Amino acid sequence: MAKADGYIFWYNKRWHDYCGTTPQEMEGWGWQSVHEPEMLPSVLERWKAAIAMGQRFEMEFPLKGADGVFRPFLTQIEPLRGRDGQVVRWFGTNIEVTAQRAVEEALQNTNDELKTLAAERDATLRQLQEGVIVTDETGRITFVNAAAERIHGVIKLDVEPKDYVQAYGLFTMEGEPYPLDLLPIYRALNNRETVSGARWKIRRPDGSEVHALGDASPVYADDGALIGAVLTIHDDTERHAAEQQLAEGVRTQELLIAELNHRVKNAFAVVKSIVSQSLKRHEVPVEVQTKIDERLQAYANAHSRLMAGQWDQASLHELADEILGHHAHEGRVRIDGPPVMLPARQAIAISMAFYELMTNAFKHGALAAPKGRVDLTWAIGETNGPRINVEWRELHGPPVSAPNSKGFGTFIIDRALAAEMSGKVSMKYDPEGYRWALDAPLPQNESTGSAA
Repeated sequence: MAKADGYIFWYNKRWHDYCGTTPQEMEGWGWQSVHEPEMLPSVLERWKAAIAMGQRFEMEFPLKGADGVFRPFLTQIEPLRGRDGQVVRWFGTNIEVTAQRAVEEALQNTNDELKTLAAERDATLRQLQEGVIVTDETGRITFVNAAAERIHGVIKLDVEPKDYVQAYGLFTMEGEPYPLDLLPIYRALNNRETVSGARWKIRRPDGSEVHALGDASPVYADDGALIGAVLTIHDDTERHAAEQQLAEGVRTQELLIAELNHRVKNAFAVVKSIVSQSLKRHEVPVEVQTKIDERLQAYANAHSRLMAGQWDQASLHELADEILGHHAHEGRVRIDGPPVMLPARQAIAISMAFYELMTNAFKHGALAAPKGRVDLTWAIGETNGPRINVEWRELHGPPVSAPNSKGFGTFIIDRALAAEMSGKVSMKYDPEGYRWALDAPLPQNESTGSAA
């Protein structure tokens, strides 16, 4: 407590305990000894001004403790007035605010870090090529990056869910206004869903349309509370157009293949008729005529299957049997291996290889000799995943040697097949007969995604 002129005549015990002082040392203006020298002139100036004007005094400044450490205190001094309104006493309190200032500093540091993180996040999201839209927990749009603005042709913030469709021109793939409850970002917010691979159309303000492909997911705080949702958008317009062109191309190709297949069948029929008439005129035995006719028909059937290209998968054994089965029944070809289903593209490739191998065997290899034979076998192994090993081995045929040049047939059984099967083809021209082998990963069934 102080007199009207500011002369302090009483301190409580806690003051002396903190400062390590005595009443005699503090009486009057002795309190200056526990103030920080740099701030003392400012304190004196403001205290004397308050005394002169009889006004309340409040200031924060450091006070030295008994341990010699200065700590921040909030000092508040109120004037006590007599009946005439004049100041007769001053009553003051000093409250240490060290903990409060530490908390305030920590909060400020945290706020600064959050602002930095938010700025870094915004900068990062703005650089992404994918469109990004962020909402708060109510669904209001709070952030739209540059890519999303480019995709939509417009940027609008603070848009509520009920206005999404109109504000951003959202339509179904059929061209109808997109139902709100089906919108990916609405489902993420309202149903807590994670939506992937959604498709929709965006009609820009200039009238152009964008095919969009996007994902949406809810965003949660550490305590599990929903704090918003995020939508990522990819401009799928070019890919969609290419897909449509490809689909149209495939339809055209199927028509052309069907027409070509029809004509090839007719050509085979004509060849069979010509061969049949010629054999009859030369009085060739019926059994010989039958064998020739069957072989021609087998080739026609194999060609028809290859040209059709309409099955999803095929049995490797059936492919081999269709091309070589006739000779297997004669005992000249052995076909053996576990059940293996091949996707359509690999089935076509290996069918063509078998056909070329058989043709070569009849022209130059084991099947050109009366006692020659072929072993066609395959097995499944495990080397860095399931693999298929196919072997064609010719026995008891004429001597063979590597050709001087490689033709189209060699391309089919070597590079083309290796590329289609993602495998490796090897060929050996051994004295006892030609050997061909394929080592490749076991193809995945395209319709199920499982190993064939």
